[in-house]
Amino acid sequence: YHHVMMFAIWWTAVKFAAGGDGIIGPLMNTFIHGVMYTYYLTASLRIFIPGKRYLTQMQMTQLSILLISSISTIYNDCNFPHWTQYVQAVFLVTLLFLFAAFYAKAYNGKKKGGKKATAVKAE
Repeated sequence: YHHVMMFAIWWTAVKFAAGGDGIIGPLMNTFIHGVMYTYYLTASLRIFIPGKRYLTQMQMTQLSILLISSISTIYNDCNFPHWTQYVQAVFLVTLLFLFAAFYAKAYNGKKKGGKKATAVKAE
C-alpha cells in the first residue's frame, strides 16, 4: 500500500504541481529507511539490536511530523496547490492508522503461552 501510493502521489504531484519545497518528506523517509535496513541487515547477520519497537516509533514520529507540516502549509496558506497537501494529509493519516494497528498488535498483543507477539516489518 505504502509504496504503490507513494509512487502514484509523487507522480501526480510532480506532473501537475511541480515546484515548492517538498524535500522534508523524502529526506526523513531516506533517514528512516537507512536506520530500518541497517537494523534488518544486522538481524540477518544474527546481530540482534534491542528496541525494534523504537524503529516503529521513529516511523510514526516521521509520519506525524509530515502531517503537521502538511496541515501547516494549508493553514498558513502557502503559495502552493493545497490539494497536494490535502492528499498527503489523508495518506499520512491512513499510514498512521496502519502503523498504530501494527504497533498495538506487535508490541502490546499477547501470543498463546503468554509470550509477546514478535514484530514483522511495518511497511
